[in-house]
Amino acid sequence: MKLHKSQLLPLIPHYSLETPLNWDVIFEQKAPVDVEIGFGQGEFLLQQAKDNPTRNFCGIEILWERVAKTLNHITPKDKRKPCLSNVRILRCDAWIALDRLINIKSVDNFYSLFPCPWPKKKHLKYRLFSNDFLKLINSRLNDNGRFMMVTDAAYFYDWVLEQSPNTGFSVQKKVIDPQFATKFEKKWLNEGQNKFFQVEFIKNKHVDVPVKENVEVKSFKLDSFDPDGFCFEDYKDDITVICKEIIFDPGRQKANVHLIVSEEHLTQNIRVAIYKKGDYWRLCLAEGQEYFPTEGVNRAIELVYHAAS
Repeated sequence: MKLHKSQLLPLIPHYSLETPLNWDVIFEQKAPVDVEIGFGQGEFLLQQAKDNPTRNFCGIEILWERVAKTLNHITPKDKRKPCLSNVRILRCDAWIALDRLINIKSVDNFYSLFPCPWPKKKHLKYRLFSNDFLKLINSRLNDNGRFMMVTDAAYFYDWVLEQSPNTGFSVQKKVIDPQFATKFEKKWLNEGQNKFFQVEFIKNKHVDVPVKENVEVKSFKLDSFDPDGFCFEDYKDDITVICKEIIFDPGRQKANVHLIVSEEHLTQNIRVAIYKKGDYWRLCLAEGQEYFPTEGVNRAIELVYHAAS
């Protein structure tokens, strides 16, 4: 889906902003903030924003097709239609958004409607609302804040309830009728399901989970560089660094090393540049990338340095 430049304005440029995010600056108004995790087609997010113009709403979603469709409703191409000024979009993995971008005690309510239940046993590790993630949600909620999750899957509902002890929440559960008119709710209705499972987590004790801080990214100098002698061994420990390829341009005297860096819940593709500068070679992150400056990125740069030395 092609969008006009103006329609991209609700997207939060999180790679270029100081973190944790300042909601007052992002929304250009001071108001309570609610966050929907995995907003799908944006039906609930946008309806909440329309019904509550004195509140701010942030939606988190990783899939661009869903983000684009929602942006098209926030700021339609038809300028005669009203625009929603109290909605912002974070195109980001939810765990990373809470872990690195959203500040402690800065959100009134979290919502998640019909999240993927990852039904296969081999996919259990991908389920989002684990005990650790519930603690992370708790830490980002204001005192007495709440998190509401609704699912069609009884087994996922039971699993989430099993994750709830020692997360700083009191838990209320109930079976509800359809009421959100989202794509997935309609799908299950069409397939004959007319009862869904709701869990509300009400914060009654704060669980402290600090916001992950960015680090200063390293760079190095090399007296010489031989691309034929470059030998990178993949690194697998608390941080995993895998080299995908190295491209060397002899005319420009420049190498580009493509790496995948995985640490905790974050996986990033980065490129390290090695290029001639005067009487030495500079080794640093290539320009024009979007990335989180982490210990894993620094480890990757160090490994490239050792492979190039």
